[in-house]
Amino acid sequence: MKKTLLALSISLIGAGAHQHAMAQEEVRETYKGPPPISAFGSGPVILPFSRDTPNRFSLMETTVKQLQVAMKSRLLSSEELVSLYLARIAAFDDAGPKLNSYLAVNPQALAIARALDSARFLPGTTVGPLYGVPVALKDIIDTFDQPTTGGAVGMAGSIPPEDAFITKKLRQAGAVIIGKLTLTEFANFVTNGMPAGYSSLGNFGFNPYNPVMLPGGDGRPLLSPSGSSSGSGIAAAANLSALTIGTETSGSILAPANANGIVGIKPTVGLVSRQGIIPITADQDTAGPMTRSVSDAALMLGVIAGFDPGDPATAACQTPGNCYSDYTQFLRADALAGARLLVAPIPANRLTQMNAGLAKLEAAGATVVRLTAALPGVTAPGILNYGQKRDVNAYLDRLPESWLIQSLGDLIAYNTANAAVALRYGQTSFIASNALDITPGSANTLTYIANRDLGFAQSRTSIDTALNGPDGLRGTADDYDAVVYSGSGSAGLWARAGYPSVVVPLAFVLQDGAQIPTGISFAGRAFGEPKLISLAYAFEQINQGRLPPASAPALLTDTVLRGDVNGDRSVDNLDSALITARIGQTATGPYDKADLNGDGRITAADVSALRIMCTRKGCATPS
Repeated sequence: MKKTLLALSISLIGAGAHQHAMAQEEVRETYKGPPPISAFGSGPVILPFSRDTPNRFSLMETTVKQLQVAMKSRLLSSEELVSLYLARIAAFDDAGPKLNSYLAVNPQALAIARALDSARFLPGTTVGPLYGVPVALKDIIDTFDQPTTGGAVGMAGSIPPEDAFITKKLRQAGAVIIGKLTLTEFANFVTNGMPAGYSSLGNFGFNPYNPVMLPGGDGRPLLSPSGSSSGSGIAAAANLSALTIGTETSGSILAPANANGIVGIKPTVGLVSRQGIIPITADQDTAGPMTRSVSDAALMLGVIAGFDPGDPATAACQTPGNCYSDYTQFLRADALAGARLLVAPIPANRLTQMNAGLAKLEAAGATVVRLTAALPGVTAPGILNYGQKRDVNAYLDRLPESWLIQSLGDLIAYNTANAAVALRYGQTSFIASNALDITPGSANTLTYIANRDLGFAQSRTSIDTALNGPDGLRGTADDYDAVVYSGSGSAGLWARAGYPSVVVPLAFVLQDGAQIPTGISFAGRAFGEPKLISLAYAFEQINQGRLPPASAPALLTDTVLRGDVNGDRSVDNLDSALITARIGQTATGPYDKADLNGDGRITAADVSALRIMCTRKGCATPS
């Protein structure tokens, strides 16, 4: 199914004007021009000859803001945008380096995008912040129209009864769910020793910065994509989706974001609903953005954050100041001026890169204080096994009764019966979790409660004490705004506390003959996302540490030109002739490429506008 849809996308791109005409034929009955009016605008759509209107779009490294400008100005439709990403998936995920970041693309993605295009400019249409933007989800997040598998062969074909809460919020914001991404199976809590990025359903995902197998290995990558949100990291890094979502229990957003050279926000537990997400444990689980820029991560965090009656942890969002629907308001380029930052000990193999980054922080006005020892850790035993049995059973209980796997025990039994395909690395964690007695008052339950509470107390005390500064009092002048770590170093302690961290690209280091990315993270207090986003954004602006991987370069189809009616990636007399032949016709829809001035009709004015945009010598001369 994945290959079929990708082939369809490529054929759509290659067909040029024919593709456009066929696509617009389907929306003709609902489009009433001229001129198209946006419910969020004050008049007709932007005219192409406006000084501020782009006439060229490049897909590589594009931001949501740039996408919305392109779609609002009719340079690019959501359907065409989805097609461009599907072409890249075909070129680099299924062919070429075979990154293998997707478990499945959404067979309805093009149709959904087409419907959004047809409605965008109609009065009454709500154009949300992600309207028409492709978003790929880690295949642990429920979608009513695609299976949610956790990467397990035993869950192949499992269709949830409804979207996860955050999937609903993404769709309400206008997002096109383009597909489901690979991961370390069941969030890397099936067994000890499973390689990051491996699942029995999807096999291995490959880091795009060195996508080769380990020589003499078992098929695993030489360079780990990290996990468990490996597919989210790979797809974002290689420009295989506009945005991606990952999940984290302990490091599963931060680590793959760091390894794949992208931005990752691990939110405070309770900021984002977990309803409809395959869990490890509700005590630590959260979902968060994984993107190429802090601005995109902030935008998407605002979309998915907020109270959900189905997730008690999000009741904290009902307290003013904890959760926001717009985190882009905290994108401050000057946020480092006057900031106080505490720096955790730096690994020797990242010292050069981190020292350079810290120098930039200081040059921007931050006070940087280096710790000589790590913050006190957690001695309380882990609680993941108990939480896994309790919460996986609760998740599976939501599935239709016709689905054979209704409990963790059922999944273990399936894996045992199909060991050749399901148990390449075993299922020791599953078995240990399932052996626990989770009934109220049991010895296991009492032990879990004690360890959970002690872990919360130890981790939160450690973090809060450090951030309170030398005087030990919160809210005084010596407080620190964040603790800075190399890479995803904050993951363990901050995960246990349920506190937030943001990682951004820092630099590159040489490993196994390849330049691989490394990041820097800012970790803070509960619901401290505004401050962390401000700091991360300011550092991103002065550092510019991200570079796209050479294994997934720009395709010819990644560029869209206004006036390119025949789809040959140039604007010339052939396009002029096609427009001239249609003079007097009504535009087939808001994205009719011949309707350059957006008035809903094909006229001589469109021919004149095209001659201004010509990319070949002599094009402006009447043919």
